[in-house]
Amino acid sequence: MLIDIVKRIVTENGDQILLDSKRVRAFFSDGAQNEPKPQKQAFIECLEHEVVKALKDVAEGERASCKESFAQRLSEEEGRTVELYRGAIDIICVVLFGSTPEGAVAGQYNEVAVSNDANSDIEIIGGVFDTSYYDLNVQKYLEEQKHAESGADTLKTWEEYLEYHSEYDKSIAELNKAINLDPNNAIAYNNRGWTYYLKGDYDNAIKDCNKAIGIKPDFAAAYDSRAMAYIGKGEYVLAVADLTKAITFDPNNANRYLNRGNAYRNKGDYDLAMYQDYGDYDLAIADYTTAISLDLNYAEAYNDRGNAYYRKGDYDNAIADYTNAINLDPNDKDVKVLYGNRGNAYREIGFIDEAIADYTQAISLDPNNAAAYNDRGMTHIKCGIDYSVLDDGDKAIADFTKAIRLDPNNANYYFNRGYVYDNKGDYYQEHSWHDLAKYCHTHALDDFNKALSLDPSDGETKRSRDAVWISLGLCSYCGGPLGGILTKRCKTCGREA
Repeated sequence: MLIDIVKRIVTENGDQILLDSKRVRAFFSDGAQNEPKPQKQAFIECLEHEVVKALKDVAEGERASCKESFAQRLSEEEGRTVELYRGAIDIICVVLFGSTPEGAVAGQYNEVAVSNDANSDIEIIGGVFDTSYYDLNVQKYLEEQKHAESGADTLKTWEEYLEYHSEYDKSIAELNKAINLDPNNAIAYNNRGWTYYLKGDYDNAIKDCNKAIGIKPDFAAAYDSRAMAYIGKGEYVLAVADLTKAITFDPNNANRYLNRGNAYRNKGDYDLAMYQDYGDYDLAIADYTTAISLDLNYAEAYNDRGNAYYRKGDYDNAIADYTNAINLDPNDKDVKVLYGNRGNAYREIGFIDEAIADYTQAISLDPNNAAAYNDRGMTHIKCGIDYSVLDDGDKAIADFTKAIRLDPNNANYYFNRGYVYDNKGDYYQEHSWHDLAKYCHTHALDDFNKALSLDPSDGETKRSRDAVWISLGLCSYCGGPLGGILTKRCKTCGREA
């Protein structure tokens, strides 16, 4: 039972551990895999909202009202049932004080059982399920996790599991039943909207969130859900407006600031491309900073603020934030992304060795990380751009070749490798090593042609390919031979190359 796991965690680490939700979450990942996810999530959310501190600060006789107040508030904000939060707070009270606020002592306390009633909210990525359906899927998920941990497959998150097994549609079907039973259930509409969002059906997600907000105009979670759907559609102004509304109703939720920061940053990418306007990045940075002030261990917020600094060209601050994110969660499965991000920032300021070290670390964490090979190859190019040191060009080619093998449909990787071959060919041509020059230019031509087959509209690739044709003494229009050293007129089609 979850209460036994929490007791063990507190016995081994002291009750101060309950003030650190991230560490408790890590313990749950290691030792509570078989506990129902909704109960674990509700417990973690209680810790994140400082329920422990509040319970310690109030008099014993006030704990029952404190419990109910938090349970109601968390249910409204997070979209789970009140019963889940009451049960989580009871566990906290039994572990800390020896009894629930109502007086049940540890030996008498039983965790809240989830009934099979059709109205029971069993939250799985926003869905409402009967327990048999829920338990079946948890068991299947855990079996897949064990299979993956044995090295036979890639570990999936719960959301990836649902998507892989098309469980979103089943979730939506169960939510339909809940809404039919209670057409004014704002939580059910929001949860169905969130499920639509996860499925990529942004329009239906927005419709359901509209309904939830219509029923409960101060429902912060519904504004948050709708904002994420707007972000999915690229409608960043609307997303910012919704997240601002969510923050108004829930000003101490770090995740809301993170999401609004992401909306500002995405809008900033568009505005920068269109108008060279950096203003939205500053707004994004302000929101990420607020999120960090609310949760000093929020690694994702550090990473996202680093991304905003990077977009602004403030690479020193970007590096500092990526470093903080890495240090906060060095064992996270996505830390490879952080090393890649920091490597990009190091490369921009010319710290080549540091950049290569970070890309190499990202590759060691994920040998199938095509992007890291490509980025390391780009750094080798920067190191030996004049090809006075040909070894850097060879290292770049090796990295681009690995990236291509891992992702053979990425036109950019072929272009990058072709670029290196082309520059090496030019170097050899200048030094009268004609056979080597022809060898490199021929490989460059092959890579540019492949890139164009994958992305025919890329003008830069076409110009690069035409230049290689000429370097090989061939017409860029028809491939026929050019007239000679003194003329670039094609002998076959007569055009000037």
